[in-house]
Amino acid sequence: MSPLSAVQRIYTRYQAIADDTLYLADGRPRAIFELYPPNLALADDEALETTAQQLAVVFSNLHFPTMLLFRLVAVDLEQHAAAAERSAQARGVALARAGLDYAAHVRHLSRTLVLLEARVYVVVGLEGERDAAGRSMLRMVRIWLAGRLRRRGPAHHSVAGPSDTELLDERGEQVALAFDVIGARPHRLDNVEIAELLYACWCPERSRREPLGVQRRAA
Repeated sequence: MSPLSAVQRIYTRYQAIADDTLYLADGRPRAIFELYPPNLALADDEALETTAQQLAVVFSNLHFPTMLLFRLVAVDLEQHAAAAERSAQARGVALARAGLDYAAHVRHLSRTLVLLEARVYVVVGLEGERDAAGRSMLRMVRIWLAGRLRRRGPAHHSVAGPSDTELLDERGEQVALAFDVIGARPHRLDNVEIAELLYACWCPERSRREPLGVQRRAA
């Protein structure tokens, strides 16, 4: 009996990464945002209640589906330990010794414990009503015309057309603005960051040992 395929091979097939967008195997596009929410570990009940109400307002005002992705990522403490060592070298004897001891302690924790930090992402697609309330008549006319032009063109398309790209960007901007208002500091992943995210999800241990050697585009 042959072993079952890994879930990554079954459910995360994709076609391309282009223009800061992930295209699934069937051509559907996805914009991915990473969120950097404030640390609520020490927040009181009132602050937690306020945050929950803000999130409820955000999702109730979005007229299209979104997906929240949560990852628990092992923390790499080596850079933190190296920074502590560099800082200790510029101090006096006592502080330098304390800094070196602290760096050694951090490396010991990294070897003996698995420290995890949460990463939060929002994935935006084109599913849902295109003519949601509040969309301008001009935009609907443009989408309608683009659909007629596509019907006159080739029968099959592998990726979304210009109107789909514009709609995805508009939805992405709406999501980014909504989360920025509540202090979540959204960041849309670019091509390289999307590739790194997929690689890290599929091969978490290998991605730590062998990072992708991908060149970022020039600014």
